[in-house]
Amino acid sequence: MIIWRGWGILGLFVTLAGVFGTLAVVHVLLGTSESASALGGGIGFLLAGVANFFLGRWLNIIRPAQNAEDFRNQLRADLWERVANDVFQMAPGAPEPSSEAEAAQQIEQVVAGESRNAERAGRNIHTFFFIPLQWLGALECIAGLVFSFYSPFAS
Repeated sequence: MIIWRGWGILGLFVTLAGVFGTLAVVHVLLGTSESASALGGGIGFLLAGVANFFLGRWLNIIRPAQNAEDFRNQLRADLWERVANDVFQMAPGAPEPSSEAEAAQQIEQVVAGESRNAERAGRNIHTFFFIPLQWLGALECIAGLVFSFYSPFAS
């Protein structure tokens, strides 16, 4: 049973494409010996690992941070619009801010409170076998190095 969350299935597709694509090229160039296959598999895992690392980093770290920043900016814009229309309250029943500086301080408090979990909620949700894609890529790089260094000793 294959288990993934989010776009974690892309880790499998990237790995299969990297390994079998590199194996095909190596078999054409070096033949089908066991050492050539080990070298091709190792290089394929290494390339797939690098691709999965950067894909996972973008999906699990960079994009959630960008989405959280977009959320904060949109919330600030909405709250400043409320201040401009004299309908902003920091909490129900709280008085309106008396100055623009007080409004800015209250807006930042509201934004901090509302967006505290926005970035954390989007991090590391793209997994394959419960492993975030960027760490799957790191494991594949290690496996690729092992296979590549093993290839001269293959029969």
